[in-house]
Amino acid sequence: MLSLKKQYIYLLFIYIISNLLLFFVNVLASVEHSYIDGVRKLSHECIILPESPLTEFLTSARGSKYYTITLNPKIREREIRASELDADMMHKRKYCLMTLWAFTHVWLYIIIGFYCPKLFFASFFVGIFFECFEGYFFQCHDLLDIGFNSLGFFIGYYLQQWFFKQGAFTTLFRPSLAVFGLSTLLIAYEFFCKIIKYQGEHLCA
Repeated sequence: MLSLKKQYIYLLFIYIISNLLLFFVNVLASVEHSYIDGVRKLSHECIILPESPLTEFLTSARGSKYYTITLNPKIREREIRASELDADMMHKRKYCLMTLWAFTHVWLYIIIGFYCPKLFFASFFVGIFFECFEGYFFQCHDLLDIGFNSLGFFIGYYLQQWFFKQGAFTTLFRPSLAVFGLSTLLIAYEFFCKIIKYQGEHLCA
């Protein structure tokens, strides 16, 4: 297991990389380009969609601009107007329990839980800070993300514990970095293919 100091370094590194990726996505969504409509539709992607009063209650905690992933005011207003006219998007807003963004939270915290198993409370409060920041400045917060962060952390934590108990953690530590890295690239590729699909083109197999 990594020392506590190294875990803090890893935690900082993971947050830096994830925020750089978030910045890249925001830039992609903030400029006019030929795939902007595909990016907008991807932002409404839903992983789990249970239609129930409980789901509706839980999703009511989301900010009014949760599904608008750009800081560009013109594009953001266009996204809001377009989604209000799209019945499928409004249905997803009401009943989507796990969104695409929630999935990325789970995945990020699986990685954190795996490499930084002693830093649950540190990562937990960082997650709360980001939700407060998003809510205060951008109205794109989701209180459910705090729960998804915790879910991801404990999945990663127990995976790490299993590796450690098997005596395989030291031998598989570096390969696990490659596994997480390649998996993240595959997820990014899947997102890219969905953008292409939503744009009406079929470039992915």
